[in-house]
Amino acid sequence: MVRIASNDDWDAALEPAFAEAGAIQLPPGSRDAAVVTTLTAGNSYTVVVRSMSQAVGETVLEVYELP
Repeated sequence: MVRIASNDDWDAALEPAFAEAGAIQLPPGSRDAAVVTTLTAGNSYTVVVRSMSQAVGETVLEVYELP
């Protein structure tokens, strides 16, 4: 498996991409994770979600295609 991207606490510079995609707006300073990346069409991808502390919990994953 090859890691394409990872994140711990989102960067406010991503806000314009959230708005463009119609994604939920994350609260300023929240510890949510968010990534914007370009993927090659025609490939299959797997998302692995893991907490920094290895704690068990729930995840809401949203995937958007930006124009």
